[in-house]
Amino acid sequence: FPVTIEPLNFLQKCLDIRLKTLGAEHPLVATLYNDIGLICKNTKEYEKALNYFLHSAEIRYADPNLGSNDKGSTDLIHNIVLVAKLIGKQKELPEWIKFHNT
Repeated sequence: FPVTIEPLNFLQKCLDIRLKTLGAEHPLVATLYNDIGLICKNTKEYEKALNYFLHSAEIRYADPNLGSNDKGSTDLIHNIVLVAKLIGKQKELPEWIKFHNT
């Protein structure tokens, strides 16, 4: 189905609210960063997608209850590497991302 700008605007508003109420390191904030990254990826805004995915990963991997222990984190790392390859930035990825992709 076609992706429109409306879901992106909605998620951005949700992100703003969650940042204010939960703080920048909360797992629900990480989920929203990932969701926004997926929309950007689907609309071929790869640079934005990569930034959102990286924000999500930084939060997820800082939380010992998430990190590499769940499928969502594995999918997130896959998306980071995929998008980075599409825009020629795979060599610029943080080492810990490269480590978790092996």
